[in-house]
Amino acid sequence: MASKRQSDKATAAALRPQIIDMRRQGFSIRQIAQHIGKSVGWVHKQETLALDELASETLTETEKYRALQLARYEDMFLRLQTKVKSGDGKAIETARRILDSINRLTGAEAPAKVAPTTPDGKQQYDPASMTPEERRARIAELMGKVGK
Repeated sequence: MASKRQSDKATAAALRPQIIDMRRQGFSIRQIAQHIGKSVGWVHKQETLALDELASETLTETEKYRALQLARYEDMFLRLQTKVKSGDGKAIETARRILDSINRLTGAEAPAKVAPTTPDGKQQYDPASMTPEERRARIAELMGKVGK
């Protein structure tokens, strides 16, 4: 029984690239199932597994690329240090740009969440909770500031 199960797994693994290729060409799951002689459910499951594998491989490759880029930036930054320490303006600007790139790559420059507040900055501003009169007054106040 184990031999049959292993054979089925090998068949499924061998057919996954063909299933993905046919999907890229625009074939429906039903058409693929008819073409390879399997059920629609089986083909759908194999497509899902193939796409999950592809997503995992893509994520792994992206992480490898990110690590490579980070190593490159760090190497460039270290090579500039002598010039930076001597006050070379061009080297300082280049080092700053490298650090910006490192920060973006590592997520260190993640944007801060900003919540709207009332004009005095003391309370959270939620226009949906305003009465129609408060909303009109606020619009009038803002329009007055724009016109000045």
